[in-house]
Amino acid sequence: MISMFRSRFYNNILTVSAFLVSGLAACQSPESKTSSALNGQDSTHAVAESYTPANGNYCYQLASGSQGKDTLDITLQISDGHVSGDMSNRIFEKDARKGALEGSIKGQDISAIWTYSQEGTKDTMKVLFKINKDDLWQRSIKYNAQTQREQTDQNGEWIKVPATNCELNTTGKRIEVVGEVVNTEPQEHGYIAIVKGNDGKTYRANISNIRLERNFKRYNKGDKIKVAGDTVSVQRQMQVQVQEIRQ
Repeated sequence: MISMFRSRFYNNILTVSAFLVSGLAACQSPESKTSSALNGQDSTHAVAESYTPANGNYCYQLASGSQGKDTLDITLQISDGHVSGDMSNRIFEKDARKGALEGSIKGQDISAIWTYSQEGTKDTMKVLFKINKDDLWQRSIKYNAQTQREQTDQNGEWIKVPATNCELNTTGKRIEVVGEVVNTEPQEHGYIAIVKGNDGKTYRANISNIRLERNFKRYNKGDKIKVAGDTVSVQRQMQVQVQEIRQ
């Protein structure tokens, strides 16, 4: 059973990105259950493009939220009618819902099972996509009050997820950043440390007092730093959500 927290988890991103609100949908009128922020686009027309994808890798990303810090990432590998990949739904300062996709493609239509985990709990959900040349469209999600679970709305609207460069789609990887702080940017619940890594690369480390709690530490320009966390894409920039400060 998906908890009410998980419903609120989707409430933050699904309305403005790839899914519908689950908990909210349960208390809306039938007329409003399939509403979504499509920015005025005609969803039926938008997915009507004729396209036959070749075998290969395809990546998609949708940023949402007031600061573009909520991200939906989808990677697909298409091979002779078989589809595999990953999908992650990340809400800023919340636990991510992420997991593997396995399914099939017929023409432009993809049907897959998403096996995901969140807060240590695993679950599955059938998801539906249509693939176009420059984007991926996903059937919206609704909350089923009878089963108390979220499910794909077979008659719901299609939500657009733009294509992105697979070489840049590296979100969800745990990395360690070691180097020197060259600047800081204040944030609502902490700050961003711009780090010149010992490997010569520049990193943006999000250091949050909510995520780190008692382990929160204030770094200043010139300080040596060693932190670890998962990577996310924020406004098409890679950012490390620091989860551990190391000595």
